[in-house]
Amino acid sequence: MNKLLKAIGALLFVILLTGCKEEYVMSSDDIVTNVLSSNDESSSYYGEGSMEVFQREELIEDALFKEYVEDTGKRKIIIKDQLANQTTTTWNDGKQLVSYEDVSNIAYKMDLSGIELPSSLTQKEQVMNVFEGLQETHNSEIIGDEELLGFDTIHMKLTAKEANGLLGDMEFWIDKQSWFIIKSVSTSADLKVVTEYTKVELNPTIPNETFSIDLPEDATIQSMDDYSPKTGSVEDAEQALGEPFLLINDANFKLEKLEWDVLQGEFSRTELTLYYNKDGIPAFTLSIFSIPKGPGVELETSQVNVRGNKAEYMKDIRNLTWDEDSLRYSILIEHPDLSLEEMLKVTETMKMSSD
Repeated sequence: MNKLLKAIGALLFVILLTGCKEEYVMSSDDIVTNVLSSNDESSSYYGEGSMEVFQREELIEDALFKEYVEDTGKRKIIIKDQLANQTTTTWNDGKQLVSYEDVSNIAYKMDLSGIELPSSLTQKEQVMNVFEGLQETHNSEIIGDEELLGFDTIHMKLTAKEANGLLGDMEFWIDKQSWFIIKSVSTSADLKVVTEYTKVELNPTIPNETFSIDLPEDATIQSMDDYSPKTGSVEDAEQALGEPFLLINDANFKLEKLEWDVLQGEFSRTELTLYYNKDGIPAFTLSIFSIPKGPGVELETSQVNVRGNKAEYMKDIRNLTWDEDSLRYSILIEHPDLSLEEMLKVTETMKMSSD
């Protein structure tokens, strides 16, 4: 769950609003034609801010960040984890991606040459992608206006249509002229992600040397290019995981491929991924790894039970997760005609890989 929170936190920003309130249903087209006017199509900016993650009332993530972003795609991000007293600096100079952790003195490096990367999105495109992606799962409304950091922002609220989804309720404060998301909030179950920009400079002149990768001479460099998934037999996967695991045993579904990743750093573990198809069409993937330990990794249980175990079901992405014995199982349903009810019946056929 921590990994998910950080991904959400990089996108969402928050503050409490006071003042007048005007509510009406909003579509993404309304944003374009009636709410915001974009005079700045650039994606270059410099920003400073903070991100906090709360589980109930407990602060479990507390970070300060600085971002240098060019519309060429180059970027540098510095994140200081105040609870762990650790700073991570990440560079993307267009040729390689390097992430350096000062406490471990380890730099993770990925070669970007030969990889076709998407072009840098303007602020308008980023906002539109967010709202268009949430149209089916959230109801939208406009709350009102507020001045933040000298920007004239519109306050928008998105309310999840279903409980226990991947993304819960959200609020955004968006600059009307540049479309920059100044602040926002994401709340789901007992988790809340709060991110707040305290300084924003649009279209700044960023010196080229900012994106030069600067590492200590004694830093350990690990290539991420070496961490490609490994493939093999069920027996090979058992050995990699260190124990037997449950497999689908239903003649209607064929195991097309089995691979595993050896993850490093905070999420250090071996994770299996099994790909199943039905009549040659991808049906679902089954991921298996040891039950993680630590704050923020517990499952948000729903009304669904799998093999007698309480499970988490994310309806918007059709992902089913449960813990059984020492392992966590996660099924992502892909086939459009495969219902949750049928998937639950399929899990009843599971047998141990060692049988």
